[in-house]
Amino acid sequence: MKFLLSEGNYNKDEHSMTNLSRIILSGQTIDELEEYGMLETNYLTASQVKKTLSELNQITEQTLRDNFKPEVMNLKEVYCNPFDDSFFDYLLEYFNKVKDFYFDTAQQNKAVITYIIN
Repeated sequence: MKFLLSEGNYNKDEHSMTNLSRIILSGQTIDELEEYGMLETNYLTASQVKKTLSELNQITEQTLRDNFKPEVMNLKEVYCNPFDDSFFDYLLEYFNKVKDFYFDTAQQNKAVITYIIN
């Protein structure tokens, strides 16, 4: 998903990060939680959540289709499984779930915390 939202520019360079590229792992970490087995804990503030939702609302299905390049995704090893054209519908469904989550969270004026568990 992050690959599609950032047109493949999904590195952690602080200057190239956008609200959309921060959607899964923001680069803003809470290091204190590592002792509880969470390898990387990231957050977005309530304000960042609203800005992210605003950007998500501007993305159309066509935008995602334009960014969906299975051959590039496979070459860059974006995920461990190879992609083909059939994965687009799955990613579109996931995008809509993420968008709904950010809508609900923004409406409640809440922040978002994401983490990876060891």
